[in-house]
Amino acid sequence: SSGINAEYGQEMDDNSDKLISWEEFSDALFKMDPKKVTKSTLKTLFTEFDKDGSGMLSREEVKAVFESLNLTTSDEILDQLMQLADTDGSGKVSFQEFVNGWFDCDQ
Repeated sequence: SSGINAEYGQEMDDNSDKLISWEEFSDALFKMDPKKVTKSTLKTLFTEFDKDGSGMLSREEVKAVFESLNLTTSDEILDQLMQLADTDGSGKVSFQEFVNGWFDCDQ
């Protein structure tokens, strides 16, 4: 199982194994106020999503994020999300687009 180093707070590490599982991380992340999430946290998240290390998130990598969180999404919704996030029309989501998308979200 893929894990993220627990430097972001042991409060996320529910089972104290020094790794934050996707379940632990996503539960904690989605409870966070978007205004309180640091760019450093987003960089770690982006890097974890960027499986091929290209510095860009492909449609397949974004789909894999949903799957890793046990969320199902239709191709239509995935396409809409990609269009919203991919502001330069490259077909992929850069880290800056990812950050902009996070901080632009309204709750």
